[in-house]
Amino acid sequence: MSRPRPATAVNAPRPTRRAALATEGTADVIVVGGGIVGCAAAYFLARQGARVTLVERDSLGSHASGFALGGLTPFPGHNKPPEYLAWTREAFRLHATLAEELKNETGVATSFQQRDGLWIALSPQDRDDLCGIISHYRQLGFAVDWLEPQEATAREPLLSPALLGAMVSPETAVVEPYRLVLAVAQAAEKRGVQVRHGEVAGLERQGGRVTGVTLRHGTLSAPRVVLALGPWSEEANGWLGSPIPVGPLKGQILRLRLPGKPLTCYVSWHASYAATKEDGLVWAGSTEEEVGYDEQPTVAARNAILHDLVQMAPALAEAQLVRQTACLRPLSADGLPVLGPVPGIEGLVVATGGGRRGILLGPLLGRVAAELVQGRTPSMPLGPFLPARFAHGVQPTPRSAWEWNA
Repeated sequence: MSRPRPATAVNAPRPTRRAALATEGTADVIVVGGGIVGCAAAYFLARQGARVTLVERDSLGSHASGFALGGLTPFPGHNKPPEYLAWTREAFRLHATLAEELKNETGVATSFQQRDGLWIALSPQDRDDLCGIISHYRQLGFAVDWLEPQEATAREPLLSPALLGAMVSPETAVVEPYRLVLAVAQAAEKRGVQVRHGEVAGLERQGGRVTGVTLRHGTLSAPRVVLALGPWSEEANGWLGSPIPVGPLKGQILRLRLPGKPLTCYVSWHASYAATKEDGLVWAGSTEEEVGYDEQPTVAARNAILHDLVQMAPALAEAQLVRQTACLRPLSADGLPVLGPVPGIEGLVVATGGGRRGILLGPLLGRVAAELVQGRTPSMPLGPFLPARFAHGVQPTPRSAWEWNA
């Protein structure tokens, strides 16, 4: 199902469709999927000198990569393996680097803005939870601190008078996801990547090696393939002969116009958040709904988001609802990214499963996928993320009420 492009990016330049001229056998690598992971993989492959064809069945950034908040924190979150910390830290650093590099290459600003993040306590249990999180993250070397209520409201005056305190960190940023996808895609095209519209229906294989992809109408040949199918990754299970249990986790976001001053900080309470974006609107979310591939906004989600928003900042009850959007995040069965080769298929790499951290992790997933498919030594640890881990089933990872939001 195709989706319209976000209204916030209507003035941004669009990737061209030189892709339509792509011909069979002209690529070193085919990348399937035009979200942030696929576009980043194509970009980094082109930087390595590879000839790349990127195939997308809808339009670039037309799903979660174009509709997510784009909240960025390097915190690893709850119950994650040690390697995940290295990923979140490097992913945050990469966003800051790409913001400057992509602006220079394409003229498109990703709107990367670093600001204070506040995780607020509205109950004694919240306060205890956050104090434990602070202690843990200080041991990991993060710049986090506790603010008493008056200190927190001095930084963000719109916070609730019921506030009991807040965890604060300067290691927080927001980015405009759709502009990020545009910038990466345009930089890739400038380096020769061809973007082709089409629906991939399978893999072309010879023996144990991939030789291209099957489209609904025709084939494309290449000795290497990256599958970056996002929440549709399970569609490839039949092609691969191996399970890739990544499915859709629906999330909805409200965009609100305040009558007075906007929020100055990124504010979070449990799994809910609010942040003012470059368009001047407060973006508030989000839901976690396992409802298949339904991407329609709902009244129930709107009411749930508004309820939490008013708990965080009662003044936002006066805000005007400008837009409500929904998107599908790619969530794996164990909550971790899925990255690496598939057993028994040489030349193929799968890259997906960013979940609620999809925008944070997307560029780095693409970079490492590019390294892997070219046969290079990966720059990041892969152990917990390899697709082979699903061969004998998997146990879901417990999630915390304090999820780090994207």
